[in-house]
Amino acid sequence: ERGTTVHIGANSVTRKMEFDKGIPLSYDFVSNEINTVKLQFHAQLLSIIIKVFRRPLQVLLCLLNILYLIAYLILKGQISSLDIYFVYIPQIFLLLLEVVFEMTEYFKIILNDKKTNNQTAHIYDSDQKCFISTSWKNIRVGQIIKVNKEEIVPADIIILETLDSHHLCYIDESSITGVFDAFKIKSACIDTQTPVMKPIKINEYLKNIKGMFKYEEPNEELNYFNGRLKLESFPRASDVSIENFVMRGSSVKNIKCVYGLVAYAGMETKIMQIIQSEKKSEISKKGRNIIGSSFYEIQFVMFFIYFCFLGDFAISTISKTYIAINNKELYYYLEVENW
Repeated sequence: ERGTTVHIGANSVTRKMEFDKGIPLSYDFVSNEINTVKLQFHAQLLSIIIKVFRRPLQVLLCLLNILYLIAYLILKGQISSLDIYFVYIPQIFLLLLEVVFEMTEYFKIILNDKKTNNQTAHIYDSDQKCFISTSWKNIRVGQIIKVNKEEIVPADIIILETLDSHHLCYIDESSITGVFDAFKIKSACIDTQTPVMKPIKINEYLKNIKGMFKYEEPNEELNYFNGRLKLESFPRASDVSIENFVMRGSSVKNIKCVYGLVAYAGMETKIMQIIQSEKKSEISKKGRNIIGSSFYEIQFVMFFIYFCFLGDFAISTISKTYIAINNKELYYYLEVENW
């Protein structure tokens, strides 16, 4: 089996990872650090401004402001500077409001990524021969991690062993799938299970955890996984399926702890693959639509108020401009007796 490529199910097993007692023998994989921000600061700011000026109401407001500015320049002081400033206030306010809103969300994402990357995980240190605490961002593919009860799984892992007599554990995937109160039962890989009722002595146990794992490339399939695990202490490889696989973002329930081998890390985990491909849940899509429609409604209301207050000013300005071009004077209808 070793050194070959195995095809199981729909996805081909093309990725190879070698490990020895929690030490990855290959460093060709990405780290566990995530970065969900797609654009740099200046590019994000530019994209927001472009997005704002693609809206019909915003474009119309811009055109009107340009016309007012032309009228102001032609009339050479007949229009008060305060009136001109008041014309521009709604446009500038709307622009700044949306830029501030969008950039606030942008910085929230950055802070959330930083918080996530700095969460604490437990990885096995072969030098100290025990599990040590480290940040999520320091986890690497091929390392062995320990996830205690109620803790969040920091990376996609295959289960090596659990502190359960039947080698089972309960996993809560509600933060990923949106389905609550429905724990999934997962089991340890066949070749890594310890004899029933025999307490785990981690250092003795890890002596046998050396070999090769071949599995599929990173993908978005939440309900499918396949691979082949070959330990040096076993004559042949064994299958690894979705029943042995736990996704990043899940949490361990009803069991003291789980030992796992990191298969995918960082932006290659299944949940991050989904985020990158913009396949959001219906809830998040609905949320974004609500925010977008609410902001559009605010803009429409302000646009309506804008015309209610400045309608008379717009008519008089246009009239003054027309007469000024024809070298005539215009008197307002309230001063008709002076004509």
